[in-house]
Amino acid sequence: MARHQKLNKDMLLDAAEKLILEKGTHALSIANVAQMAGVSKGGIQSNFGTRDKLISDLLERWEATLQEAVQQVRAASPSSTSEVEIQVQATRLAYENKPKHHSAMMILVTQSNDLRARSRDWFDGKLAMVQTSEEPGKGPEVALLINQALIAIRSLGFVSLADKEWDQLFKTIDKS
Repeated sequence: MARHQKLNKDMLLDAAEKLILEKGTHALSIANVAQMAGVSKGGIQSNFGTRDKLISDLLERWEATLQEAVQQVRAASPSSTSEVEIQVQATRLAYENKPKHHSAMMILVTQSNDLRARSRDWFDGKLAMVQTSEEPGKGPEVALLINQALIAIRSLGFVSLADKEWDQLFKTIDKS
């Protein structure tokens, strides 16, 4: 009897991201991911079980990608670099390394209250790293939030700018 080869989970998650980008989150189902990946529905179910677990694994992979970028930026930065600066640069690096991955996650998290709450918790954790400025609009939390907003806008394709123009916007944030 022939053994079934173990499916590559990252390849299946890539197929789920591609499905989100091409057809939206409403199309994200076990059957549609199986079709996109060119595997059986059972293959997807054996790896994820449910759509909710598939979504959870997509988010965990995205968070792992961000953490890898944080480690890369931290390792390359002087010890005097603030945690906020590291987070800002790491988010940009994660986007630059995998823009489609990031875009799919932005689309995904906007689709449910639970996923938006998970994103809020993530932001709350990042903002807790910085002391709030006594003067609104002057602290590092503003740079962090503006950076994240620009990456979301770019990921969702809301503004068509050349890479050079995006770079200039990010440099403006860095100077403030």
